[in-house]
Amino acid sequence: MPDNFILYCKGLHLLGQVLKFKRKTAALDDPFSARDTPLFRKLDSDISAFHFSFPPEMRDPLQSNVDKGVDADLVGAHLIPHVAAIKLHETFADLSNPRDPSAIRILAEARAVLSLVYVLTSTALDLSVVLTANISCE
Repeated sequence: MPDNFILYCKGLHLLGQVLKFKRKTAALDDPFSARDTPLFRKLDSDISAFHFSFPPEMRDPLQSNVDKGVDADLVGAHLIPHVAAIKLHETFADLSNPRDPSAIRILAEARAVLSLVYVLTSTALDLSVVLTANISCE
């Protein structure tokens, strides 16, 4: 059974794959065509699968020992798939089109991140080590 740190590392690996894909597609003549590739669909599917692969006892990002505060690895593991999806779709989003699939996905993922932030800030737990620099990496 994976622990919080293993899930966090798997999430970072997935985010790394997304960033690698973005670097490769930036060099294409038509980078927007990359959304139609099997690799894009696989990464998008892997992000969704990762999000749903958490064991039941780790699906609550606030699972913690109140004396120790929030587990930063678990919170990070919950945030990473949302950040990865935003990074994957941001190049292809037409924000002026409310029906664009990438724009819809980015909005949904941003709302999920905000929801988690709202839950975290609504507690009296120690949040001083929760948000790490890896969450915002490019």
